[in-house]
Amino acid sequence: MRRSFLSLTLLLALSVCAFAQTLSTTDAVLVYYMPKTILAFDVTYTQTTRTQGPFYQYAERYLGTKDIVMEDESVYELNNITLNTKTVADPDRAYTLTPSGSQKANIILDKKGLLVAFNAEQQEEKTRDNVFNSEQPKAPRGKKTGAGLAPLSEEALFASSKAKMAEAAAKQIYRIREARTNLISGEVEHMPADSKMLGLMLDKLEEQEAELVALFVGETKSRKHHKIIYLTPEQDEQGKVLLRFSRFAGPVAADDLSGEPVMLNMTVSKKELQPSEEKPKAVSDIRYNIPGEVSVQVTDNKGKTLIDKAVPVAQFGVSVALPQDLIRRQPHILFNTRTGAILSITE
Repeated sequence: MRRSFLSLTLLLALSVCAFAQTLSTTDAVLVYYMPKTILAFDVTYTQTTRTQGPFYQYAERYLGTKDIVMEDESVYELNNITLNTKTVADPDRAYTLTPSGSQKANIILDKKGLLVAFNAEQQEEKTRDNVFNSEQPKAPRGKKTGAGLAPLSEEALFASSKAKMAEAAAKQIYRIREARTNLISGEVEHMPADSKMLGLMLDKLEEQEAELVALFVGETKSRKHHKIIYLTPEQDEQGKVLLRFSRFAGPVAADDLSGEPVMLNMTVSKKELQPSEEKPKAVSDIRYNIPGEVSVQVTDNKGKTLIDKAVPVAQFGVSVALPQDLIRRQPHILFNTRTGAILSITE
């Protein structure tokens, strides 16, 4: 019995948060839903920020290096795209459970109104949406560096010109390197009391050197980001632009021509019930879902395959009523809330 009970749904929406309800002949009908699958494309990309040092013109003269940041810039690189799923209730497939006679049963729904279990105390297998947490990760910790002038000595800060400041900063770098070498070789008047203290001193010297060197060569920092793109599959899609990716802006909208296209192909496989020649049997109000699936291929602008997999999709399936004679025997039934399929039946 497939019905639409909008008013009942609104009333029950406040009470469907993971509960067990016992139906009896005096209970009102209970509305539940088949699941609906949403595809979640997790786009992983790296942002690399390069910052010019204030003494970059003097890097080759004082440090003997040409490996320097010549100008400030921020660039993005697409790393990977993975496919996960998210589940919601399908409003187009709402069903009702009605008690029959003196029969009683424990019906467990989750907070979305999806069937979790019939005549069972609790769900034995937890099913969660297989979707990546979209929260941006924090930048990785590392040695503190910076292009500010704070690490400069008094001599450098009060120099009469920028060239003199750079020269004083270079001398400071060489003094630090000499101090580190003397510590390692033991050629100091007062050696640290133990290896732990020695390590701390060496780390501090290395940090100071890195801050000063950054004034010449600049800084390069990388940070990984995630962007989740949700898509509800409805039909075959061939040659669809999932997103565009820009070297200077990262993921952009599918219609933003500043980025290179990432292409999506989807092939839908729907389930259909085959007609049976057997005499129809009496059925119950409890339904399960036989999911369909969708084959997904995602390629970048160079033709590299990023995704090639098939995933079950609940809304491409068919809902089937369980036989009444099975329900009368009061079995324990567990359902997969992501697909609506039966996980197990125990009598």
